[in-house]
Amino acid sequence: MIPETGLGLIWGESGTYKTFVALDMMAALHNAHDTAVRVTAWGLDLTLESTWFGRKIKQCECFYIPLEGHGGITKRIKAWQDANRTLAPFHVRRKPVDLRNSAVHRDALVKRMNRVPGRKLLLIDTLAQMGGDYDENGIGMAELVGILRDLHFRIPNSIVMAIHHAGKDSSKRERGWSGLRAALECSLQCKIEKDGPSLFVSKNRDGESNVGIPFATIRVDLEYDSGKKESSLVVVPREAQPAATGTTIEPPLGPGKSFGLRSSEWTYFVAEQGL
Repeated sequence: MIPETGLGLIWGESGTYKTFVALDMMAALHNAHDTAVRVTAWGLDLTLESTWFGRKIKQCECFYIPLEGHGGITKRIKAWQDANRTLAPFHVRRKPVDLRNSAVHRDALVKRMNRVPGRKLLLIDTLAQMGGDYDENGIGMAELVGILRDLHFRIPNSIVMAIHHAGKDSSKRERGWSGLRAALECSLQCKIEKDGPSLFVSKNRDGESNVGIPFATIRVDLEYDSGKKESSLVVVPREAQPAATGTTIEPPLGPGKSFGLRSSEWTYFVAEQGL
């Protein structure tokens, strides 16, 4: 479902949980193991494989560039970590970046990501914000795809993905240029159906396509040392949805913990303990 290399999109109408799905994907990829792990529990020898929505995945170092909705990202990542009782240690861009018009910004991004060994995923949120006033139905979209492809070639062992909106006929394809899907290795559509949200594999060049994967969202209530309270949502497989949603999930590291190691431009989300 997620290619080992190439370009991909997560797309859909507003309110279909695209960013929540993307954050869950990045956390799963970062915490994955390339090979099965053998463990012994309750007197049994178990072989555990890394999966995301039941599909095998391999470990990636993930870089996330939120070009919109930046203010809620930390809250969403903290909610994911609390709900899953584990960390989501990926890199989040903190400063504005112009990947369309600035070769300097693109060069800096390539240099930053190439300092990290192994497989890497770059996720841009959203493609429309990256394009600005571009012509999404013609040469402007082709220009953006060219930029994404160039980043992919300059960052070895990389997957470059973006979050995008649905087209006029939201059930059929991504917004904009009709040649967009042809340029992709994978296209994942988030949509709301009668029985709940789902992730539909619109295209997977090297695997299964036209497959719907149902999911659910749970609310995670957050509390901070200052007394501030807020909540966010977390994506889970639909069969794993708890009977009672909206229940506070106890934070594994206690309320109000800092989850980020900050540089001038990026935040690397880790636990406060052991730093």
